[in-house]
Amino acid sequence: MRTRLILLSILAFASACDVRGADADRANQAAEEVPAVVELFTSQSCSSCPPAEAILGRLAAKPNVIALEWHVDYWNRLDVGAAGRWKDPYSSAAHTERQNTYNRAIRGTDGVYTPQAVVNGIRETSGSNAQHLADLIRLARRDSPVTAAIATRNDTDIGFTASLPAGLRANAFLVSFKRSAFTRVKGGENNGRELPEVNVVRDIKDLGPAKPGVIRFAVAIPAQGDNCALLIQEKASGRILSAGYCTPYQP
Repeated sequence: MRTRLILLSILAFASACDVRGADADRANQAAEEVPAVVELFTSQSCSSCPPAEAILGRLAAKPNVIALEWHVDYWNRLDVGAAGRWKDPYSSAAHTERQNTYNRAIRGTDGVYTPQAVVNGIRETSGSNAQHLADLIRLARRDSPVTAAIATRNDTDIGFTASLPAGLRANAFLVSFKRSAFTRVKGGENNGRELPEVNVVRDIKDLGPAKPGVIRFAVAIPAQGDNCALLIQEKASGRILSAGYCTPYQP
């Protein structure tokens, strides 16, 4: 009788472990389905940036990761010995200001660096630190899940639909980017290198307030070789509440 009770206890424990394991698997799967927005601030003049851009390229190929590469302009003014300066053709003062805004909110400083990765608008790390970046993506999905902005296409435009919680003030932004780029750098720290890049941001447009509830935006179909993403971002914190590509990412 005692042996039978022990066996029943073992079976009950194993069954409970199976249930908990199944629950954990479902939770992990649900977390993987939450979009994660990874923004890399970089420059073609920065010698430590190409490895970070390669990491971003691998992330961009993953499902439910929205990867954007923002080229800042402060490296354009740096002389590097005989190599001189290099003006990054994709750099923009607006990209630098976006990075400044993130650093004031996240790190409490106007100081910036490259390569810097920002996840869901609320966490940051070196874009070269693949493991830490992966950890931040998992944390962001768990603590501040981004809902998917669903894109549907017709003959004339792309319509986005997203659901936002009540009580939040947010704006919608349309980010246009080049799917892939290849540049032969002729100055700066990367003088003589050939740099492949992905999802290089060209422009960001403020579409105005995004009111709580179900919202819809219509945007123009991107030109061939380009794509765009909708980001809905909370005003107070910079946290991204909803995001989606205009068209599915194709590595």
